[in-house]
Amino acid sequence: GLEALEAEIARDFAVLNHPPQNWVPERIGPDRHPMLDVLIVGAGMCGLTAAFHCKRLGMHNTRLIDAAPEGRQGPWRTFARMETLRSPKHLTGPASGMANLAFRAWWEGQYGEDGWERLGLIEYPTSAGDEEKVLEAALEAGAEDISSSDDGHEIWTAAEDLHEVSSALEKALGEAKEVKLAWKPNITVEMDAKGAGTLMKLIDTLEDDDDVQTVWGNYEIPDAVAESL
Repeated sequence: GLEALEAEIARDFAVLNHPPQNWVPERIGPDRHPMLDVLIVGAGMCGLTAAFHCKRLGMHNTRLIDAAPEGRQGPWRTFARMETLRSPKHLTGPASGMANLAFRAWWEGQYGEDGWERLGLIEYPTSAGDEEKVLEAALEAGAEDISSSDDGHEIWTAAEDLHEVSSALEKALGEAKEVKLAWKPNITVEMDAKGAGTLMKLIDTLEDDDDVQTVWGNYEIPDAVAESL
């Protein structure tokens, strides 16, 4: 879990002598007050990473400033995941060369190694049958999960089983509306009216982009909030 990961990171810091002693001499400014060695404008992911690197190099007299309200600076709490990205998921991100600070370590610390894998998604329209019929066919085909709504049926399976399960379902239900690899969030973040409005504008912008195929998100919008948008 995350507690075990935090303990491993603390051990890494101790072994690497992080943070080292400050080595930059103090400088006095024109106002006769000590000057900052580094001022970082923007305390988002890149700003926090830059500050961390400064501290690892023994430069402690740094300050970050950000326009966001206190407590809201830093990486976003919600995300929209696009199917086609410029960077593959296995890139480490701002890990500073430390394996336990990589995104994958954080992800597996929360959800286990299985949570890192992509899933297979098979979609059928409502005309394929009612929920009971589709559920029975999905279970016999070896699917892992199914959700049905007025918009149709979503059948989830392990990525490596996607072809086999979709072939079995085609014999029972006919040709699927879509068969693809997809992302399924393990947790969701409930959005308020303000956050949902901003997120919907972002998603609309992404979906209007010809270079974006699909947008996946971990957000959950309550019915009352959705009706007010």
